[in-house]
Amino acid sequence: MAAGTASRFAPLSYEKPKGLLEVKGEVLIERQIRQLKEAGIDDVTIVVGYKAEQFEYLKDKFGVSLVLNEDYNRYNNTSSVIRVIDRLEDTYICSSDNYFPENVFAQKPLTSFYSALYAEGRTGEYCMQLDEEDNIVAVTVGGADSWYMVGHVFFSKEFSEAFREIMKAEYEKPETKAGYWEDLYIRHIDSLPRMKVHRYSPHDIEEFDSLEELREFDQKYLNDSGSEIMRNICQTLSCQESDIVEISVIKKGMTAHEFEFLCRKDRTRYVYDMVSNVLEEDIMHHDGPFSRKNLLKHLSDIFPGEDVSEARIKRIGGMSNKNFKVVLGGKKYVLRVPGYGSQGMVDRTNEEFNAIEGCKMGVNPKIRYFDPTTGVKLSDLVTNAETLDADTIQNEDNMRKVAQIYRKVHKHPYSLKNEFNIFEEIHKYETLREKSNAEMYDGWEELKPKVLALKGYLEELGLEKCACHNDAVPENFIMSEDGRMFLIDWEYSGDNDPMADLAALFLESGFTKENQDFVLREYFEGDIPENAYKKILCFQVLWDTLWAQWTVIKEANGDDFGTYGIDRYNRAIHNLRTICNERFEKLER
Repeated sequence: MAAGTASRFAPLSYEKPKGLLEVKGEVLIERQIRQLKEAGIDDVTIVVGYKAEQFEYLKDKFGVSLVLNEDYNRYNNTSSVIRVIDRLEDTYICSSDNYFPENVFAQKPLTSFYSALYAEGRTGEYCMQLDEEDNIVAVTVGGADSWYMVGHVFFSKEFSEAFREIMKAEYEKPETKAGYWEDLYIRHIDSLPRMKVHRYSPHDIEEFDSLEELREFDQKYLNDSGSEIMRNICQTLSCQESDIVEISVIKKGMTAHEFEFLCRKDRTRYVYDMVSNVLEEDIMHHDGPFSRKNLLKHLSDIFPGEDVSEARIKRIGGMSNKNFKVVLGGKKYVLRVPGYGSQGMVDRTNEEFNAIEGCKMGVNPKIRYFDPTTGVKLSDLVTNAETLDADTIQNEDNMRKVAQIYRKVHKHPYSLKNEFNIFEEIHKYETLREKSNAEMYDGWEELKPKVLALKGYLEELGLEKCACHNDAVPENFIMSEDGRMFLIDWEYSGDNDPMADLAALFLESGFTKENQDFVLREYFEGDIPENAYKKILCFQVLWDTLWAQWTVIKEANGDDFGTYGIDRYNRAIHNLRTICNERFEKLER
């Protein structure tokens, strides 16, 4: 399988798929193909997706087949397996980016197995429970002192036949499509032929999750990664590739097109934008609101009388604002500093009240400090937390937890400090936009009356009012290591119709129709009301319109969000057209 993006392997993965990297003189996937052929296995199929065209040469060079997974950026590896499900017999399933020092395929397997390494202490991997005959009888996500799934797996013909029927029957279920094939295996483990564990010793199977790990294995990558991005950085900074360390991806809203790193030569941190190919010194090291000097001043205000000079501060992303992980006095926090152009967009007094209500609901991490004048906030850090993205939020368990969170928020017995009236917000943003001399996208004056006409349609459908979060980007959902989910960033919260929250949720992460149905059934604990989808579509038009205006205002103040704004605007037009076709006479009033 070679369909994924391997985004954590920045910057190399932005130029070529991870499986096409050369390690110790051989391309990873080529080495595996050779090892398979040496073992007498000539029927090799590669499932591709990300930068699929770069794999084409393998067909002529090795006589392999390529199968395209067009859903590689929407679903997990079930979407790859389903495309070759009818080819499974006595079959190895391999990851293209594994490196095997010795040929692990040399001995013909006698039964189905999953490869495994041993983890001492706690791990977040898929941990196996075994019987006395080394059969896998159960698998848990996370464990301690356990054998965990890694590397290649072998399906016997008997196992393939049984698994094929299960996957075909269940693939269209949201929990299957959005998950891993291993999750499907785990759910049906008792009805499938037994699979055994195949134990390996450390370094029998090599995996590289970052450039730093690859450098440890292949010293060539210290100064010659073959990456044009790395070459440009080194030319700009007059340094060697080995000077570029501590590389980590930064998410900006829904995308991950920036990475930060430390240049050891000048002991300076930088941020590289892979879309615009722009290299900038990390804002923490500039004069301004996000400089280390200014961040330390905020910490001094928060912790009067304490020495904050040795605080460890690390940028951890943010879209409207900048967020920083702070380690001070053995405790870990998140420091939020508002970004440029936020004035007039957010009422910080309302936000403070509502965020504390979110804490009372049990869905927001504890707030230690909040300055409604500056908007600076300090919260407890959820340790070892997973920040969700557009893919992970659509896993079955996560969707269920998201539905539960929204039910808890919407059923909160007390109102929030303010009402979030989306039509008034659109008007407010329009005023701010005009003051900023920001140009709205073409056709807005013609579109605006139709957008505003949705108010009457929503009133006919029946509006409700309850506590709402109103900002459902997936990065606002974080999962603790014990599986508890939190909902953070309450800037735009206020009383609203509950379907507005769900409309935003489905928009921001591109939920499939199946997954929308799943969330709504969980949310309503049964049948979905007739008007729910109609209201959701209306609110999606309104959200896209609002955030398109937000984008042009922020960009007029110096931010750059690429095509984010125009993409939302065009989607609003498309969805509005759908509503107008169904309710033309209503919207023309």
